Amino acid sequence: MTNDNKNKKTVLLSGLAMMIVALLTGGFIMAEEKNQPTEPGNVLVIDTEAATSAFVLPAAGQFTLKLPSNPSTGYSWEVDITKLPAAGPVQFKGRVEEINRQEEPPMFGAPAYDLFIFEAVGTGEVIITLDYRRPWEKDLPPFKIHQVHITIKSGF
Repeated sequence: MTNDNKNKKTVLLSGLAMMIVALLTGGFIMAEEKNQPTEPGNVLVIDTEAATSAFVLPAAGQFTLKLPSNPSTGYSWEVDITKLPAAGPVQFKGRVEEINRQEEPPMFGAPAYDLFIFEAVGTGEVIITLDYRRPWEKDLPPFKIHQVHITIKSGF
């Protein structure tokens, strides 16, 4: 057997062994399953191709807005805090970025998600405005704007 044939056989067996290990350890989980946040509550996946989204939620607990992004472009979503009422039915709790971790290190240009955690603290309606922008371009308008209409109701 030539050295080329030995190398090909070694590469083939190594690849097969890695696939078996990955299957046994759950390494081939779909990206959407791996991108589920660990925060409790409802996860509302936002279609940012539409101008707005609307949801009706119970008056207790947390919910998470999940928006697709691509941080390798410099763009990310942010909540326009100035448009949230101070005494409204929701409180903004924080932001988390989730990157597809199927490859280590993550592949450049890999899709990601920006997650915004809110807590329902009363009943009523609120509009959450999200801006897609580069953080260093504060003087420019957002590349995209998405509004999420949330209605918080008791008695779910």
